[in-house]
Amino acid sequence: GGGAGYGGAGGKATNAGSNGGPTYGNVGNPTNVGSSGAGADNAGPGGAGGGAIILKAGTLTLNGRIEVNGSDGPVATDGGGGGSGGSVNLSVTNLSGSGTIQATGGIGGNGTDDGGGGGGGRVLIDVATSDSGCGLTLSVAGGTASGTAVEGAEGTITYLRPGGKRWSGAGGDTNWYSPDNWSPSGVPGSGDAVTIAAGFPQVYASSPSIAFNTLTLGGAAASCYSAAASLKLSTTIASGGNTTLEKGSALIFDTTSLVRITGNFTLKQGASITHTTNGDAGSPWIATSLINLDVSGTLDLQAGATAYATGKGF
Repeated sequence: GGGAGYGGAGGKATNAGSNGGPTYGNVGNPTNVGSSGAGADNAGPGGAGGGAIILKAGTLTLNGRIEVNGSDGPVATDGGGGGSGGSVNLSVTNLSGSGTIQATGGIGGNGTDDGGGGGGGRVLIDVATSDSGCGLTLSVAGGTASGTAVEGAEGTITYLRPGGKRWSGAGGDTNWYSPDNWSPSGVPGSGDAVTIAAGFPQVYASSPSIAFNTLTLGGAAASCYSAAASLKLSTTIASGGNTTLEKGSALIFDTTSLVRITGNFTLKQGASITHTTNGDAGSPWIATSLINLDVSGTLDLQAGATAYATGKGF
């Protein structure tokens, strides 16, 4: 049977008719339990999904383990799919420790037709004041699978570090202008240090112009859980200072207007700026998007970072 999905999609089984389960739930506030994989032909249901652990604390010292893993699929003639990982949702004032958090998918069961691996779950760590939690070991790996069956996809890790205006996605959409998508609540202004951490869908800003003091896409440099984030910009920047794209993050221009950054602009390894593809609407073939950028400070395009528009014309 196919593996279950949650934070990551479940893997397809060897059997052509048994696809993996889809993703679901809220990246910014994960509370769902994982789901079970598709059943094996003669061994009952597939692996069960992981549960959900929601913790709020003043200070969390984590040197033990928090686990919401999916169970492995049973071994049978048609192996059962692995269960998907569950949810870990931590909201704390202070964080420290060197423990482990796991929301992994279960392994697909072996058989003549092998079961697919379960998708990884979702982990949210929201720290309000101080953290020294980079000693933590986090895993939302998908479950493995044998033969031609497919392993489950990795789940999501969202790490909201202390300070500034942080994207939480709690508003339930990807709109920059939804106040509830930010923590603390409210659309960022010219005095805010804005961070869009990894693990969220692409954030979209359309109109009016956006404002910030500083902007960081991806995890802050001090976070050992950094990963890519993405912002699609269909407007201008009314007021914007130092801007940093962490490893793998992207700023996508969906406008022809001049975008000004009144500070430094740093693109780290694997980060990119690009624009959306111009559609062929016929003569007079006027561009609808391009990179039109004015940086008053230093534009630091580090090794492995790219500014590209290959194939983005008509």
